[in-house]
Amino acid sequence: MKEKFTLLALTLLPAAAMADATLYGKLAVGIEYGKAAGYSFQTDPKATSDGLFYEQYKAGMLVGDNGSFIGFKGNESLGNGLKAIWQVEQKLRLDGSADGDGAKWATRNSFVGLSGGFGTLRLGNLGTYLKDDMQKVDPWAYGDGVNGLSILSTNWLDDYVRNAIRYDSPELAGFKLTALYGVDEVRHYAAAGTRRTNQNISSLGLGFEHEGFFIDAGYVKFGSADLEPSLESEGMAGSGKKSSHYWRLETGYDNGKLALALAYGQNKIYNPSENLMKKFRDPQERDGVFDPENSLSTTEAAITVAYTFGAFTPRISYARIWGIRDEMPNEEIKKSSIDEKISQYVVGLDYALSKRTLAHVSYGLVTSAMEKASTEQTLGFGLTHSF
Repeated sequence: MKEKFTLLALTLLPAAAMADATLYGKLAVGIEYGKAAGYSFQTDPKATSDGLFYEQYKAGMLVGDNGSFIGFKGNESLGNGLKAIWQVEQKLRLDGSADGDGAKWATRNSFVGLSGGFGTLRLGNLGTYLKDDMQKVDPWAYGDGVNGLSILSTNWLDDYVRNAIRYDSPELAGFKLTALYGVDEVRHYAAAGTRRTNQNISSLGLGFEHEGFFIDAGYVKFGSADLEPSLESEGMAGSGKKSSHYWRLETGYDNGKLALALAYGQNKIYNPSENLMKKFRDPQERDGVFDPENSLSTTEAAITVAYTFGAFTPRISYARIWGIRDEMPNEEIKKSSIDEKISQYVVGLDYALSKRTLAHVSYGLVTSAMEKASTEQTLGFGLTHSF
């Protein structure tokens, strides 16, 4: 009876009391079949004569989440055109599996802020300009497979920044500017008391849009470890000047029917983790712990074309990674420049069952000229409902 009374009381609340709160989200689940680095069907890595480790991917089927989330947002007018704004957004896993965020809440864009003629200022867990305002070149809904542009930085570098401050300028003649700063709240020091790491994150974004044409540029800089762990006990500290960074440029045209998007970018990541290397789809994994002096740099480009007629939207994408450079402190392999390229092809079709419900099918293929590298391929079917 208590639960029924509570529900009745909520239904009798004045509509005006909840007028500034909105429930929204996306529910997306898909079936995937194939072999990919993101699946757990690999064979055990085997050492080769060159001292590297290689995994051979095996085929299997998954029912996985394709980017589901739920959110709550609202605003309050403060007068003179000024508004208080808020949002809490949470990642979901509709397939019931766990993820790295565990039991945390507000894992996506979540903030409180102010909006007015000066623009928008937000504080909280926030996406960079590349995460929230770009990625038009990768419109695919996919899970752990490669039936989406999984090799691009949109998949393995774009992310949300904790403890962040973000400013968005008002639009002026089609232009907009964004700046974000993530505060380093976990500082590490060497035994001598010298600061060992700098985990501050900064990002800039600039965009222009006019009559369907758009161009966006984003840059992210974030600190990395700059001291070999074995030296910390000796009281030595790193310079603190090595910072990972990446940037991407996207441009194209979208008139509601024809959509064309192109992207080009570069990155240099210090102290890349083993998981980061796997997400990059590099089949070469060296034994042992990655040293802070390591770095990984690549260049990327991609293009996506789509056309909508009626309820159908076929699309095709192509992406390439090249200029792969993996540097390690080991004198024998101090600088390893890999000339081979990694390419990805994706074709698919969306069918709008309604304005809010979408069915889609897509096939992706990742190939590499690297010796002993496994080919990845995924066929996927999914349903997405937005509310």
